Amino acid sequence: MKRRKQKGIARWTCADGRDHTGRAPTQREADIISANMSGRPCFGHSGRGRRVKRQKPVSLTFASVTQEWLAYYPTLGRVRESSMRGYRSFVECHLVPALGHLPVSAITADTVEAFIATKRQGEGKLKDSSLRTGLLALRLILKRAVRRRLIPANPMAEVEWKGAERRENVDPFTAHELRAIFAAADEINWNFGTMLRLWAGCGARAGEVSALQWQDIDLKKGTVFIRRQFSHHRLLPWTKTGRERVSSFLHPVSVDGDWRPADTGLLDRLTKVQSTDPEAFLFGGSKPLSSMEVHRLWRRTLAKAQVRYRSPEQLRHTFASMLLSRNAPLVYVQRQGGWKSAVVLLQSYARWVGEADAHETANDVALKQAARV
Repeated sequence: MKRRKQKGIARWTCADGRDHTGRAPTQREADIISANMSGRPCFGHSGRGRRVKRQKPVSLTFASVTQEWLAYYPTLGRVRESSMRGYRSFVECHLVPALGHLPVSAITADTVEAFIATKRQGEGKLKDSSLRTGLLALRLILKRAVRRRLIPANPMAEVEWKGAERRENVDPFTAHELRAIFAAADEINWNFGTMLRLWAGCGARAGEVSALQWQDIDLKKGTVFIRRQFSHHRLLPWTKTGRERVSSFLHPVSVDGDWRPADTGLLDRLTKVQSTDPEAFLFGGSKPLSSMEVHRLWRRTLAKAQVRYRSPEQLRHTFASMLLSRNAPLVYVQRQGGWKSAVVLLQSYARWVGEADAHETANDVALKQAARV
């Protein structure tokens, strides 16, 4: 009995992004068909067999390559969900509408630079911070295309552009302004006044304060365990930097004097509003206080206190600038506020460091104050 040869299965993705399969007399010929139909480099074609039809290689569109990357990259576990959400938003709102129709092999450095120039002008122009995020996603997409042998090299290596320097909009409150804000907040909403005192005293980010639960508070030590954030109407089980920390909320930023934690009445206030449910949110009850509600109360508070309007995020800037101006150790402030490093902290708050260190570099100051801790 004559043994039948096993036929090969060819698989490829066409220019429309759809996956297809076909049969060939042998697996070798099936591999050649797969390479040709997917636009990958193929060294020769046997041409044997009537069932093997050779077609001109087609280059996948940027849109189809992007969709494959969006499904593939999160599986690596190399990026947080919040970052991936930002990549996906930029890809779907900007990259695909502008470049999606092009073959991925047609994406060059000039194409990318033209895209950047378009997005930096006109009514809907993007900030450089948004462009940085989007171009990082584009670099990763094209890197994946290189690995799949759809393009010979990543054109992002030749792209020339320079974004504006990152600058924090640091405009802190004075101790006098904080006292006026706290007093006005107590009259509008007593719990909100308590929230502002804790916020300014520990230097947390807005989303971290909203996500605090009663189980995160240690009233005996006057500390708070910061391990999650409330962002885009979602409770995320990580902080912005991905690091958990324990911070004191008793830093006396609203009074003149030393930087060291001291009880200014906040412990007594927290005792009065403490919930019996440890999983209840500190200032929202069964769910976190929304950013819309926080900003609504904040505007009313500043208007009543007759303080020039600044965003509530300035409470974090006030914490850092005031502790540094009172000669608190740099590394201590960095750990309390959750900045990635002391050098990152100095990029925004160097002018509040003591005048004796004014002529030193950021690294020198960081090393010097680290030795004090």
